[in-house]
Amino acid sequence: MHVMADPEETAAERAERRRQTWTIRRVPVDEAMQAADSTVAQRVARMWQLSIDPWVLRGEPLPAYNRAEMPGRVIRGQSR
Repeated sequence: MHVMADPEETAAERAERRRQTWTIRRVPVDEAMQAADSTVAQRVARMWQLSIDPWVLRGEPLPAYNRAEMPGRVIRGQSR
């Protein structure tokens, strides 16, 4: 059964409610390090999934800007 969202509920409150359903799995370091035994292609594929997961969890589309429009800034060291 789908329950309609409360119009008074803020985005932060909805996010908090969704977080209550997340499953957390603790993994021993040695088990986690076994991932290093994978190929470069496998590791890149995992990184792509890790990159898109936050967007999916938030229910937002992936950004569609090109490289020239990407947000960010360059911070250069000070001249001596």
